[in-house]
Amino acid sequence: MGAVFGFSALAIVVLMFGMWVLSVVLSDVSIVDLVWGLAFVIVAHVARAVGDPNARVDLLTALVTIWGFRLSGYLLWRNWGTGEDKRYVAMRKHFGDKFWWFSLIQTFGLQGALVLIVSLPVQLTAAGEDVALGWVAWLGAAIWLVGFTFETVGDAQLARFKAKPENKGQVMDRGLWRYTRHPNYFGDFTVWWGLFLVSLAAGGWWGIIGPIVMSVFLLRVSGVTMLERTITKRRPGYADYIARTSTLFPWPPSRCPAMRRRSARMATPETLTPRALLPRLHPPSPTRARTRPHEHHTPRRPQTAGGGPPLRPGGRCADAGLVPRQRSEPGTQGGWHAGDRG
Repeated sequence: MGAVFGFSALAIVVLMFGMWVLSVVLSDVSIVDLVWGLAFVIVAHVARAVGDPNARVDLLTALVTIWGFRLSGYLLWRNWGTGEDKRYVAMRKHFGDKFWWFSLIQTFGLQGALVLIVSLPVQLTAAGEDVALGWVAWLGAAIWLVGFTFETVGDAQLARFKAKPENKGQVMDRGLWRYTRHPNYFGDFTVWWGLFLVSLAAGGWWGIIGPIVMSVFLLRVSGVTMLERTITKRRPGYADYIARTSTLFPWPPSRCPAMRRRSARMATPETLTPRALLPRLHPPSPTRARTRPHEHHTPRRPQTAGGGPPLRPGGRCADAGLVPRQRSEPGTQGGWHAGDRG
């Protein structure tokens, strides 16, 4: 393992230092993003050359190469001619003349270190024993394919959406983006957990550090958290999109996004009691009970504790089991859809 990790680290140091020098010449630190996928490809091939090639190592190298070249190629196409990313522009203004040295450590150095950590399953497999491919490895390859598909299709759908001028400032909520707010991040997440399973029999359990680090950064550091920190200010409809759409894992959109936002504030018995335990809100049928002529029973509409329009029984929220159904009067339509954009 020592030789594989040492040569992989050397390759990454050469790559990142060279890209840092180029960024100084071009006054553009954004090029570090273009080599993110390429760096994993380099590690995979260096590890294979230094270690003992076998069927498992060849499979991992092929999967990493396909994923890495696709990602770097897509980012090169997307960012060509767009100038430096606004994140790095802000950092440049903040650090002034010290920015170049800061970028060497914080940007290029940090990404290089992350590449070495996340790619641990690949390095461990190259340095490990030759173990025949079993069902766990093929399961990992299938999971990798799911992640690769999500990432590729999600990027393509978003690119087509942004290419239309009428969509400027709008929220992409179609295709895969209807089921997860970040299909590309879910793809990255799934790809590396799949690669870990491919490597498991030969690389050992401690290679799990790689996908865990990738997952933490995607969810808590530079992925979802950083992207959504300001996006609600730039896209007014994004708050509603968040309310009805899963963050990472694909899931059917919420049928009642407004209720999802208000659920913590609901305090009436009608909304906190299971439907089966609630009394019927409409008058009993004449065939089941008799009422005196002077007695009238008027159903009360449940109100939300936080104010706003009443919950109208019979709509989408009733289908979710949050309020009881009630027959609609002829010529009327039931359902409360405040905040539901369909």
